[in-house]
Amino acid sequence: MKLGFLTICGMLLLTMGVVHAQEAAKPTTRPASVSASRPAAASQPTSVPATRPTASQPASVPASQPAVDENELVEIDVKDLPVIAALRTARLLKNVDQFTLSIAFFANTRETNPRETAVLAVTVADKAEDGRDGGGRGRDEQGNKFTAAITRRTASLIVRQLLWDGFLEKAENLQRQRPPAPDAGYLLVVTGMGTADLYEVLPYNAATLERLKELRKLLDENEKAAAAFDKAIEKIANDKQLPE
Repeated sequence: MKLGFLTICGMLLLTMGVVHAQEAAKPTTRPASVSASRPAAASQPTSVPATRPTASQPASVPASQPAVDENELVEIDVKDLPVIAALRTARLLKNVDQFTLSIAFFANTRETNPRETAVLAVTVADKAEDGRDGGGRGRDEQGNKFTAAITRRTASLIVRQLLWDGFLEKAENLQRQRPPAPDAGYLLVVTGMGTADLYEVLPYNAATLERLKELRKLLDENEKAAAAFDKAIEKIANDKQLPE
């Protein structure tokens, strides 16, 4: 009887082992409800966001540049400047409607016409063609000759450049001292300070050309002023062997 009991226990253990092996061999399947509610990544739509640029649609349209007010002066900080430069800067900006800049090349020779001159003046642009004299120059409302009208803003930009390059500190008063006549060079004259017109004699060399180029950059948007200035500095601009 004891042997029969052991035999039964052995058969039960064998049966349980077979069942466990069959369960382990079954594939693990996910419930249909779960798989249906979570679509595979491959089936997800690949839509292009509305903000993504396409070939026919630029990434961004640049905002239009605000119009420049030609009557608005640029700000120039006169703090910490030498007193004479600060005073001259302030007076030129205060009287900017009377501002003129003239640049003339001259040589101490016997040439009949050794000088080309540009006179840039703040004046009403539509009057630049009125009252022209035999020399082909216009006149402002005070009767002063000029070759090209410039805006108040351009005048203030020129004042700032003249401050930066040292003119407003080093220039001489034209009413107190007449400029000497060098063998060759440029005479730069600025008016607009009442009785204190300023001048500087610029030598004929590479440093002078660089200073004149910086002034010329401020005239890019004014064809007449640029052409007049280019004519005045044509000789030094075309010289390939300028002294240092």
